Amino acid sequence: MLDRKNIAELVGTLIFSLGINLSTQFTEGSQMPQLTSILFSLFSGITITRAISGGHLNGAVTFGFSMDEFYYKKQSTQAILSNFLFYYFSQVLGAFIACTISYLFYHGHILSFTSEHFNVKNILMGETFAAFIFVYNILIQSNDRFTKNPSISTTLIVLGLYAAVNSTHLLSAGCVNPSLALGHFLASLVLTGKADLTQTLAYLSATFLGSFIASWIYSFHFTEVVDQKEEDLNFLNSQ
Repeated sequence: MLDRKNIAELVGTLIFSLGINLSTQFTEGSQMPQLTSILFSLFSGITITRAISGGHLNGAVTFGFSMDEFYYKKQSTQAILSNFLFYYFSQVLGAFIACTISYLFYHGHILSFTSEHFNVKNILMGETFAAFIFVYNILIQSNDRFTKNPSISTTLIVLGLYAAVNSTHLLSAGCVNPSLALGHFLASLVLTGKADLTQTLAYLSATFLGSFIASWIYSFHFTEVVDQKEEDLNFLNSQ
């Protein structure tokens, strides 16, 4: 059963995905997303949900935090997996609902991350790198390391997405979000009967891989920092 946090993730991802769909210009089979509107949608979604669920709105972000909890044994493995799956399901459902709304009220349009202009190899490379940048940027901001101001923190996250998308836009659609990738794929499949499974699987595997790398590097680095602080404290106490 979805709890308050899961519902927040559903609503936040719906806002984000709907902003992406409705701000995209569709002309003669091509699509032109408006990055400024997309970033504003992300800022709005995070601002509304961060005090409730953490404002992930992205399965790669949820996966990164889940791996961090696993490394530090903050919860049981079963609890971590359950929380991740419910968060991810909520995000995908939010994206699916947003695409359905776009399809019904925006002339049957749904933004697709797949395209004949991209290939699987480039998607894997671009999305892995972009997801790493985006998730690592979020992880290092956790625990109020940079600022305790939520608006500034959210702005830094949005700028992180901007950097991630621009780092990969020549190789892929700059999805950087497995929840949107799966939600948009399912909506296109159900509503239009057209969807590219191969490229979608590439987006899913690459974004989760990038998140895994980010969480591993983050966990290793900050474990070393914590260990060094404990050693310094023990040394001072022994004097």
